[in-house]
Amino acid sequence: MKQLLLLTFAMLLSIQIFAQNIVANGVVKDSDGNAIVGASVTEKGSTNSTLTFTDGTFQLNLIANDEITITRTGYEKLSVKVGPDGKIPDIVLRKKIKRVQFGVKAGVDCNIFGYETETHEQFQNSEIVSIDSDPSLGYNGGVYMDLNFGRTFSFEFGLQIYKRTLKGSNIPNTDFTSLNIPIAVCKWHMGKRKQFIINWGPGIEVMLKKDDAYAVIAYSINFGIGYEFASGFGFRLTSKPWVDIPINSTDCEGVGASVGCALSYRFGKR
Repeated sequence: MKQLLLLTFAMLLSIQIFAQNIVANGVVKDSDGNAIVGASVTEKGSTNSTLTFTDGTFQLNLIANDEITITRTGYEKLSVKVGPDGKIPDIVLRKKIKRVQFGVKAGVDCNIFGYETETHEQFQNSEIVSIDSDPSLGYNGGVYMDLNFGRTFSFEFGLQIYKRTLKGSNIPNTDFTSLNIPIAVCKWHMGKRKQFIINWGPGIEVMLKKDDAYAVIAYSINFGIGYEFASGFGFRLTSKPWVDIPINSTDCEGVGASVGCALSYRFGKR
């Protein structure tokens, strides 16, 4: 009886050892289908590991676990279950997201203003009570910084300079130079390569009148949709309502809005 129990135990142990000794083999590639050389393939929970060859292939004898971990500098870590036959479908490693990126953008927009005032010498007409400007085209350019929190979400901080004109039937044309500072524009990246963009967020705009010491601070809400190509080039459709509060005068407040489009370029891949 004792010998039978020992024989049974030995058979179970040999079956377990046989089951654990799996030869895992596969190919490691990047998202563009190129082989990744020198990726580390490690049996999870142990120091048993190997490196991928020039064609991205690897082979590893698993001792006590059916899960492997693949790592490579510049790529995201990935864990994969190994089947009983040891074969694994092509393993695709994604490049790590750059946490901070920079870009430039430029565009045009159509603006309209509305003001309520009693007597405001800056508009050169003491009898003006209200101002409803005609639509006018402006242009802009600036730089931005992306703080990425994942593949689908980021904050955009930027500095944008606008050139605008306030014009209407009862006022002379007035040129403004504006400095727009988005406090934090939230960007949601969609699609397979996360290149479709929806963005929104508050901002502050300082509007300076040409050839005058007149300044207005505007609180705005930025909205936009766009698309970024893998090369870094992109385009956006934008809109922005704002409320103006004069810095050096309190008798003229107003609202405004703009819609436009812009081209952008992001340095480096995400």
